[in-house]
Amino acid sequence: MDAGQLQQLFDQQAGQYDQQWQRLRPLQSALFFLVEQCLQQLPKQARLLCVGVGTGEELLYLAERFPHWQFTAVEPAAAMLERCRQKAQAAGVLQRCDLVQGYLDDLPATASFDAATAFLVSHFLTEPQQRLAFFQQIARRLKPAALLLNADLACAEPALTMQAQISFWQQLMTGQQPDAAKLVQLMQSYRQDVAVSEPSELQWLLRQAGFAQVLPLFQAGLMQAWCAQRGATELA
Repeated sequence: MDAGQLQQLFDQQAGQYDQQWQRLRPLQSALFFLVEQCLQQLPKQARLLCVGVGTGEELLYLAERFPHWQFTAVEPAAAMLERCRQKAQAAGVLQRCDLVQGYLDDLPATASFDAATAFLVSHFLTEPQQRLAFFQQIARRLKPAALLLNADLACAEPALTMQAQISFWQQLMTGQQPDAAKLVQLMQSYRQDVAVSEPSELQWLLRQAGFAQVLPLFQAGLMQAWCAQRGATELA
């Protein structure tokens, strides 16, 4: 699935996106709690970059808990970003947000952010070099020693456990285990449309992109998260 198809898909899903993920709210709450702890030491006037912000769940959570932070949110799907804007306005935090429809390339490549989030974004880049370039672009926009909180779909020993993991993940999202025909369809989709990497591969990509320290933070089903610290030196 190319970038244009993904953008169209998320535009179509924007109105129901939050409802679709409602069953996974407990996992989201646990992840956001851990993210909050990682970011406690940021400056009072910190600037946060939210990559692929979607409808803005992490932005709203952090804006409520850190009332002096400024946020730059990047999202290619216009309908998703509009939903984020509406929610930020309703929460009274829109004045602290710069919402950018587009990609990281649409931001200045300067190290100006104290931290970044990228939740369930990079696994849509199915080629390792694309994914590496994505993390490199984030690293270039972070100050030295700044943090990236990243979550993606990942599975250890995917050839052996992928089917069972996908079946369980589908049960988490829908409340029902997929039947045999549905599982075959899901397996094909996960192989073609997303990169469900081994955790060690994703950690290696983060280090190659300029993150000197990569701390495993959270795991639930197929979703795994890391707290990665950008190297202390300037990047080329």
